[in-house]
Amino acid sequence: MYLEYDQPLVDEFRTLLDSKPPNGKQFEQLIQDFLEEHSELIPTQSLVSPRVHMNMIISKFALDKSTITDYVYIVRNSGEWEITFVELERPNKAIFTENQKRPTLHSEFNNARDQLGEWKAFVDTHRDQVIESLAPLMRPDMYPKNPVSFRYQLIIGRSAGKNHSAERKAYFTQIQKNSDMQFITYDNLIARYEANARLRRHVVRESKRFQL
Repeated sequence: MYLEYDQPLVDEFRTLLDSKPPNGKQFEQLIQDFLEEHSELIPTQSLVSPRVHMNMIISKFALDKSTITDYVYIVRNSGEWEITFVELERPNKAIFTENQKRPTLHSEFNNARDQLGEWKAFVDTHRDQVIESLAPLMRPDMYPKNPVSFRYQLIIGRSAGKNHSAERKAYFTQIQKNSDMQFITYDNLIARYEANARLRRHVVRESKRFQL
C-alpha cells in the first residue's frame, strides 16, 4: 500500500534518532521496532528489481543458532533472485574518526562492517543451506531455478559526520563500489522516504523455518 508523505512520522523518527540510548533496552531494538511498525521507512535497494518479493520483510532471520540478522528481504526478476541481509546499528555510532587531514573509518563502523563480513563468509560456505531455509517463501515461483545472489546492508550512524567533507563523502561512496555490501545512514532512510514512493511492507518472523 502506497502512502502519502507523513511529516509527523519523520519528526517522530528524528526525535528517536536524536534521543539518548535508553537504559534497560537496546537502542538498536527500539529502532527496529519503530521501522517494523512503520515499514515504509525501510530501504529495500536492489540491483535486480525495485519490487520486493511478496512485499515481505523477514524479521530476525537466523543464519544459524548463533547468527541472527535484523531482517532479510528477497527480490526477483524473470532471471535472477537477490537476497539481502540487513544489520541495524545504533544511530549514534561513528562512521569516521575525528581525523581532519584524511578520511579514516572509525572502529565502530569497521566492527559493524566486519560482522557483515562474517555473515558473508557463512553464506559463502553454507549457500545451499541458506537458500533452503528461505525456499518456502520463494515457492511456487522458483525452487530455485534461477541464479541466486546475496547482498549485505548496514544501517548505521548519521549523515552529518559522513558529509563533513567532500573527501569523506567520496571515500564513503568508494568503499561500496564493486561490493555486495551497502552502507546507509539513518538520515538517508529519511531522504529515501521523502524522495521515493512510500510502500508499506508485510513484516513476518520465521516459525519452524517457514512451514507455510
